[in-house]
Amino acid sequence: MKLTRQYFVDNFQRFQYWDVHKYYGEHKDVVVLHESQVNCDNINGQKRKEKNISSRSTKLQMSFSRTEESLGEPINFNCKIPVVELRPDGKYDLVDGFGREGTIFSMGEYYIFQVIKFRNERTKTEFMNSMNEPPPQQNNGRNSLYENTLRMIEQKMINPDIKSVQESLRMSKPHIEKTEMEQLSKLIMENFGTPQPESDVILWDNKTIQKNWVDKHWSDRKLHDFDLKKYGFKKKPNVLNGQKYHHVVVKFGYTKRKLINSILKYQSEGIVTKFIFYVDKIPTKTKLNQKRRVMMEDFVKVLKSLSKFFGRRTSKYTHSFEFLGFIPQHKEEDITELVKMKMKI
Repeated sequence: MKLTRQYFVDNFQRFQYWDVHKYYGEHKDVVVLHESQVNCDNINGQKRKEKNISSRSTKLQMSFSRTEESLGEPINFNCKIPVVELRPDGKYDLVDGFGREGTIFSMGEYYIFQVIKFRNERTKTEFMNSMNEPPPQQNNGRNSLYENTLRMIEQKMINPDIKSVQESLRMSKPHIEKTEMEQLSKLIMENFGTPQPESDVILWDNKTIQKNWVDKHWSDRKLHDFDLKKYGFKKKPNVLNGQKYHHVVVKFGYTKRKLINSILKYQSEGIVTKFIFYVDKIPTKTKLNQKRRVMMEDFVKVLKSLSKFFGRRTSKYTHSFEFLGFIPQHKEEDITELVKMKMKI
């Protein structure tokens, strides 16, 4: 089916466009343009190198996800439309990345676009990065983020320091995980020619510990059938040898709250909580071990306070949890084993 200008006029209200935060610029209009009005070959001084649209994995899914299965409708109206910027000469530059135009205009000579006026080249690039976040089945978004951020440094849109790079990454990808941002910013700085000092400390993140350490490294995972996503506090408990268990990871600063929750769970439902601990924001091994000791002391303080208040032995509460250990966070520690620390009750 060839799409005509009238098709877009008739279906105008069905299309979805991007919310534009004032940081990036201003939404100006939604327009139907002829292919001769849109510059798809050169954006921000970058000439598209790959002419074959079949080689560009985002050509369908990123702009409108038109698929062969969507019979009856040539366009998926749940996907947002491409973005252009109006030039002084009256022509429009495609902003939302390369690789879509070949498919867009293969359906007809017209297509619908959102017009945005950007504050500057930096915010345009960051907005483009955010639009180029891939669907879950794709993995090329990280490459786009890396290449565009590196280009922003080279063109002096952002300063060549780690703080500026991470700030830009957060604006380009607001939901970026801490570990990914640190790895990506370090890679960008190294490739720009500003190597960052190598750290012996390993940083983890709540959202990725299961995938990046438990599943990948922990030698005793199967022994405990440990799964944070399946058996967390708000999930159904795991049953092992007749006992019900919740699996919980505790970050520095949350020790007391998590312990009290585990005691309440045990008293009301008979569920034991298996804990693994980790520390964030640690520059050195000394600081790492200091914070580990603080977490253990917090555990003991809670147990002693409960014992004193209710007039019971501390051992009455230790049945409610199992402290398995600390996740290894230093290069000298065995990545496959939890770091054991004794609780001095």
